[in-house]
Amino acid sequence: MDSTSVTQLATQSWLTTLLPVFTSVIVALATLFGVWLTNRSSHNRLELQLLHERSRHAADKNASRLEELYVMVGRDAHSITMFYAHYLPAASGMISLTAARQKSMEYGFKDAPDQERLEMMFHLHYPELVPDFQLFKGVVQDVWSKWEACEKVLESGQLPSLEQKKSFQASWLLIEAQAKQLKKKVAAFATIERPQKSASETT
Repeated sequence: MDSTSVTQLATQSWLTTLLPVFTSVIVALATLFGVWLTNRSSHNRLELQLLHERSRHAADKNASRLEELYVMVGRDAHSITMFYAHYLPAASGMISLTAARQKSMEYGFKDAPDQERLEMMFHLHYPELVPDFQLFKGVVQDVWSKWEACEKVLESGQLPSLEQKKSFQASWLLIEAQAKQLKKKVAAFATIERPQKSASETT
Protein backbone atom coordinates (compact mmCIF):
# COMPACT_ATOMS: atom_id res chain seq x y z
CA MET A 1 0.00 0.00 0.00
CA ASP A 2 1.53 3.23 -1.10
CA SER A 3 1.67 6.46 0.89
CA THR A 4 -1.21 8.01 -1.06
CA SER A 5 -3.54 5.20 -0.07
CA VAL A 6 -2.48 5.50 3.54
CA THR A 7 -3.22 9.20 3.51
CA GLN A 8 -6.67 8.68 1.98
CA LEU A 9 -7.50 6.05 4.54
CA ALA A 10 -6.38 8.31 7.36
CA THR A 11 -8.46 11.17 6.00
CA GLN A 12 -11.54 8.99 5.65
CA SER A 13 -11.05 7.73 9.19
CA TRP A 14 -10.70 11.30 10.49
CA LEU A 15 -13.83 12.46 8.67
CA THR A 16 -15.75 9.41 9.86
CA THR A 17 -14.76 10.17 13.44
CA LEU A 18 -15.41 13.94 13.41
CA LEU A 19 -18.56 14.02 11.26
CA PRO A 20 -20.89 12.93 14.09
CA VAL A 21 -19.23 15.50 16.34
CA PHE A 22 -19.79 18.30 13.81
CA THR A 23 -23.35 17.13 13.28
CA SER A 24 -24.03 17.16 17.01
CA VAL A 25 -22.51 20.64 17.39
CA ILE A 26 -24.60 21.99 14.48
CA VAL A 27 -27.77 20.42 15.87
CA ALA A 28 -27.00 21.82 19.33
CA LEU A 29 -26.38 25.33 17.97
CA ALA A 30 -29.54 25.18 15.90
CA THR A 31 -31.47 24.07 18.96
CA LEU A 32 -30.01 26.86 21.09
CA PHE A 33 -30.79 29.41 18.40
CA GLY A 34 -34.37 28.15 18.22
CA VAL A 35 -34.72 28.36 21.99
CA TRP A 36 -33.28 31.89 21.94
CA LEU A 37 -35.74 32.98 19.27
CA THR A 38 -38.63 31.45 21.21
CA ASN A 39 -37.56 33.13 24.45
CA ARG A 40 -37.08 36.44 22.69
CA SER A 41 -40.53 36.24 21.15
CA SER A 42 -42.08 35.30 24.49
CA HIS A 43 -40.23 38.14 26.22
CA ASN A 44 -41.46 40.67 23.64
CA ARG A 45 -45.03 39.43 23.97
CA LEU A 46 -44.79 39.67 27.76
CA GLU A 47 -43.45 43.23 27.57
CA LEU A 48 -46.28 44.24 25.24
CA GLN A 49 -48.83 42.59 27.52
CA LEU A 50 -47.45 44.34 30.61
CA LEU A 51 -47.36 47.67 28.78
CA HIS A 52 -50.96 47.21 27.68
CA GLU A 53 -52.06 46.25 31.19
CA ARG A 54 -50.33 49.30 32.67
CA SER A 55 -51.97 51.50 30.05
CA ARG A 56 -55.41 50.05 30.76
CA HIS A 57 -54.89 50.37 34.52
CA ALA A 58 -53.88 54.02 34.15
CA ALA A 59 -56.86 54.66 31.84
CA ASP A 60 -59.29 53.01 34.27
CA LYS A 61 -57.87 54.96 37.18
CA ASN A 62 -58.15 58.19 35.24
CA ALA A 63 -61.74 57.41 34.21
CA SER A 64 -62.64 56.70 37.84
CA ARG A 65 -61.07 59.99 38.93
CA LEU A 66 -62.96 61.93 36.26
CA GLU A 67 -66.23 60.28 37.28
CA GLU A 68 -65.58 61.34 40.86
CA LEU A 69 -64.77 64.88 39.72
CA TYR A 70 -67.99 65.03 37.68
CA VAL A 71 -70.05 64.04 40.71
CA MET A 72 -68.18 66.44 43.00
CA VAL A 73 -68.85 69.40 40.70
CA GLY A 74 -72.54 68.56 40.70
CA ARG A 75 -72.66 68.22 44.47
CA ASP A 76 -70.75 71.47 44.93
CA ALA A 77 -73.12 73.38 42.65
CA HIS A 78 -76.16 71.87 44.35
CA SER A 79 -74.93 72.71 47.83
CA ILE A 80 -74.14 76.32 46.87
CA THR A 81 -77.49 76.68 45.11
CA MET A 82 -79.34 75.36 48.17
CA PHE A 83 -77.35 77.66 50.43
CA TYR A 84 -78.46 80.79 48.58
CA ALA A 85 -81.95 79.49 47.76
CA HIS A 86 -83.13 80.35 51.27
CA TYR A 87 -81.95 83.93 50.87
CA LEU A 88 -84.23 84.54 47.86
CA PRO A 89 -87.44 84.78 49.95
CA ALA A 90 -85.56 86.86 52.53
CA ALA A 91 -84.65 89.39 49.83
CA SER A 92 -88.36 89.73 49.06
CA GLY A 93 -89.34 90.03 52.73
CA MET A 94 -91.16 86.68 52.79
CA ILE A 95 -89.02 85.37 55.67
CA SER A 96 -86.71 87.07 58.11
CA LEU A 97 -82.99 87.34 57.53
CA THR A 98 -82.37 85.30 60.69
CA ALA A 99 -84.61 82.47 59.47
CA ALA A 100 -82.90 82.50 56.07
CA ARG A 101 -79.50 82.24 57.68
CA GLN A 102 -80.60 79.33 59.84
CA LYS A 103 -82.06 77.42 56.89
CA SER A 104 -79.02 78.11 54.73
CA MET A 105 -76.63 76.81 57.38
CA GLU A 106 -78.84 73.79 58.02
CA TYR A 107 -79.48 72.69 54.44
CA GLY A 108 -77.01 74.58 52.28
CA PHE A 109 -73.78 72.63 52.65
CA LYS A 110 -75.25 69.36 53.87
CA ASP A 111 -73.90 67.34 50.93
CA ALA A 112 -71.03 69.61 49.94
CA PRO A 113 -67.87 67.84 48.73
CA ASP A 114 -64.43 68.29 50.23
CA GLN A 115 -63.34 71.65 48.80
CA GLU A 116 -59.63 70.98 49.24
CA ARG A 117 -59.91 67.71 47.33
CA LEU A 118 -61.96 69.38 44.61
CA GLU A 119 -59.31 72.07 44.17
CA MET A 120 -56.54 69.48 44.25
CA MET A 121 -58.12 67.30 41.56
CA PHE A 122 -58.38 70.20 39.16
CA HIS A 123 -54.96 71.71 39.80
CA LEU A 124 -52.95 68.51 40.25
CA HIS A 125 -54.58 66.08 37.83
CA TYR A 126 -56.41 68.22 35.26
CA PRO A 127 -54.76 71.64 34.92
CA GLU A 128 -56.35 71.95 31.45
CA LEU A 129 -59.73 72.27 33.17
CA VAL A 130 -58.62 74.86 35.74
CA PRO A 131 -59.77 77.86 33.62
CA ASP A 132 -63.28 76.38 33.44
CA PHE A 133 -63.21 75.71 37.18
CA GLN A 134 -62.15 79.31 37.77
CA LEU A 135 -65.13 80.51 35.72
CA PHE A 136 -67.43 78.47 37.96
CA LYS A 137 -65.81 79.92 41.07
CA GLY A 138 -66.18 83.39 39.59
CA VAL A 139 -69.94 82.88 39.25
CA VAL A 140 -70.13 81.72 42.86
CA GLN A 141 -68.16 84.76 43.97
CA ASP A 142 -70.50 87.02 41.99
CA VAL A 143 -73.53 85.48 43.73
CA TRP A 144 -71.92 86.12 47.09
CA SER A 145 -71.22 89.74 46.10
CA LYS A 146 -74.81 90.29 44.94
CA TRP A 147 -76.22 88.71 48.10
CA GLU A 148 -73.89 90.74 50.30
CA ALA A 149 -75.39 93.94 48.85
CA CYS A 150 -78.92 92.65 49.58
CA GLU A 151 -77.90 91.50 53.06
CA LYS A 152 -76.61 94.94 54.05
CA VAL A 153 -79.95 96.48 53.09
CA LEU A 154 -81.87 93.84 55.04
CA GLU A 155 -79.70 94.39 58.11
CA SER A 156 -80.68 98.06 57.99
CA GLY A 157 -84.34 97.05 58.30
CA GLN A 158 -85.27 97.72 54.68
CA LEU A 159 -85.84 95.57 51.60
CA PRO A 160 -83.41 95.45 48.69
CA SER A 161 -84.42 97.28 45.55
CA LEU A 162 -86.05 95.39 42.69
CA GLU A 163 -82.85 95.77 40.69
CA GLN A 164 -80.78 94.27 43.52
CA LYS A 165 -83.17 91.32 43.89
CA LYS A 166 -83.20 90.62 40.15
CA SER A 167 -79.42 90.86 39.98
CA PHE A 168 -79.05 88.43 42.89
CA GLN A 169 -81.55 85.98 41.42
CA ALA A 170 -79.95 86.10 37.97
CA SER A 171 -76.51 85.37 39.45
CA TRP A 172 -77.98 82.57 41.56
CA LEU A 173 -79.46 80.91 38.46
CA LEU A 174 -76.05 81.01 36.78
CA ILE A 175 -74.58 78.63 39.36
CA GLU A 176 -76.29 75.55 37.93
CA ALA A 177 -75.82 76.74 34.36
CA GLN A 178 -72.07 77.22 34.83
CA ALA A 179 -71.82 73.90 36.69
CA LYS A 180 -73.44 72.13 33.73
CA GLN A 181 -70.86 73.67 31.41
CA LEU A 182 -68.05 72.54 33.69
CA LYS A 183 -69.48 69.02 33.91
CA LYS A 184 -69.67 68.89 30.12
CA LYS A 185 -65.98 69.78 29.92
CA VAL A 186 -65.14 67.06 32.43
CA ALA A 187 -67.20 64.52 30.49
CA ALA A 188 -65.58 65.56 27.21
CA PHE A 189 -62.15 65.30 28.81
CA ALA A 190 -62.99 61.76 29.95
CA THR A 191 -63.92 60.81 26.39
CA ILE A 192 -60.63 62.17 25.06
CA GLU A 193 -58.53 60.50 27.74
CA ARG A 194 -60.17 57.06 27.54
CA PRO A 195 -58.31 54.91 24.95
CA GLN A 196 -60.22 52.70 22.56
CA LYS A 197 -60.44 49.01 23.44
CA SER A 198 -58.57 46.57 21.28
CA ALA A 199 -60.35 44.00 19.13
CA SER A 200 -59.43 41.19 21.54
CA GLU A 201 -61.09 43.07 24.42
CA THR A 202 -64.32 43.69 22.56
CA THR A 203 -64.81 40.05 21.55
